[in-house]
Amino acid sequence: MASGDLVRLADVKAWLGIDPTDTSSDALLSSWITKASQAVINEIGRGPTLGFRTITETRDGNNGLTMALRFWPVLSVTALSINGSAVNQQTDKPFGSGYFWEAWTGDDTQGHQYIGCACTRFYRDLQNIVITYNAGYQVQGEQYTISNPPSVGTARPWYSDQGVTFVGGAALTYIATGTPATGQYTLDPTTGVYTFAVADEGREIAITYSYVPESLQQATIGIISWQWKQKDRIGVVSKSLGGQETMSYSQQPMDSLTAAMLQPFKSVIPL
Repeated sequence: MASGDLVRLADVKAWLGIDPTDTSSDALLSSWITKASQAVINEIGRGPTLGFRTITETRDGNNGLTMALRFWPVLSVTALSINGSAVNQQTDKPFGSGYFWEAWTGDDTQGHQYIGCACTRFYRDLQNIVITYNAGYQVQGEQYTISNPPSVGTARPWYSDQGVTFVGGAALTYIATGTPATGQYTLDPTTGVYTFAVADEGREIAITYSYVPESLQQATIGIISWQWKQKDRIGVVSKSLGGQETMSYSQQPMDSLTAAMLQPFKSVIPL
């Protein structure tokens, strides 16, 4: 997949019933995949990416004990300051002072998570709260044994790479091209398949990567399919069939099922 794409070309062609060997529509569909992926990101208000990233939010204090973070899933919070003063992380739960946050349950549709602060408030003021945290749909340390051939596909729809380690050992080194040597790996971003050195066959590895939730993947395919059907009737609202009946066409940008799939992923906090 191109960077930022939420679905693979092969999956879209399979949904549309296009023969995998027929490449006549590949350029058009690849362009639509990128545009539809961006449309989904814009629609749910979680841009610019769903993958792992470090975010710093500067917010207005609400005078409350908790505050909803804009992006999710939140994997960790690394810093908080209120009115310019750093707040430490709470280490003695539930009695110690400091900040804490609502853990991600692993549910893709969990929604906004909250950060809280024991023994103090998010004092009301303008742009006086600064929060730094890591967020994104991520699988950490998914384990495999390198087999023959030495290639591995991830369990969830692959989105971006966050590294590979030998289980209980050192990190492997990513190389963009060429054949991996011991302790190295390559990655095909169009398929999400990792390839390792033949000399490392039999060794156990742990892959950390970002993924696309299946519902968002299917919603992206739904938008592309909707546009695929409409491309031959652009601007046509209805058509008479032999004077006996009239066929009407929807002018909506997506079908109702796709809209319903997107709903649980939408942010309610403006960017």
